[in-house]
Amino acid sequence: MRTDEWITEAGGMARFAASCVVGAESANREVTVMVGVGGVPRSIVFGGQAARLDGRSLARLVLGTLRTAASRVDEHLTARLGDHAGLFRSELPDLPPGDGTGAEVGDSDPVQKPIPELERARALVAGRVEIASQLRISASQNRTLVENSDGRIRVGVRGVTVEELFLADGLLPEYGSEALGLLLVSLVQGAIARSAERVAELAGELTGTRLDIPGRGSV
Repeated sequence: MRTDEWITEAGGMARFAASCVVGAESANREVTVMVGVGGVPRSIVFGGQAARLDGRSLARLVLGTLRTAASRVDEHLTARLGDHAGLFRSELPDLPPGDGTGAEVGDSDPVQKPIPELERARALVAGRVEIASQLRISASQNRTLVENSDGRIRVGVRGVTVEELFLADGLLPEYGSEALGLLLVSLVQGAIARSAERVAELAGELTGTRLDIPGRGSV
């Protein structure tokens, strides 16, 4: 694939990912959520049936619906990535057996010159794979917890995955459906932003560089 074709495909994939929003709702429509790539919530809406639930039940329902939507958005992305597999497939040719110069050297064989560009590319790819592996391990162990000002709402995330949600009783009638939904989205997005900041720090420790996260320090 030519470089310009790669750029075109990458641009198309980026536009698709940016516009990919998937929804899910609980069985009795107590909770409806919309999420983007990575399961990051765009909106959380509470239906009339949600008012009869206590805090723990409501939190469990929100968490389950978020996970369902996140799974669906992943399915959409996976289906689309099948058309862009070339972006994620190494097209470096394999070296033939021998001393790494491109040919076996025998008594009657001409000595071929090494291929420094290929060797440098291989070393670069191997190094980045190792860094990515270490980063995945470190990020999987990184857990971020945020809460609202009075501690009655708590959100725990690992990476971009919401693992924990605590809601005190009586929040829905106190805040109202719209305000509570907006507050939850804000807290989850804030937790994910903090987690992303920590991942950027981990990446910097592994690579010796600093990654800038949009909005860093604003949460």
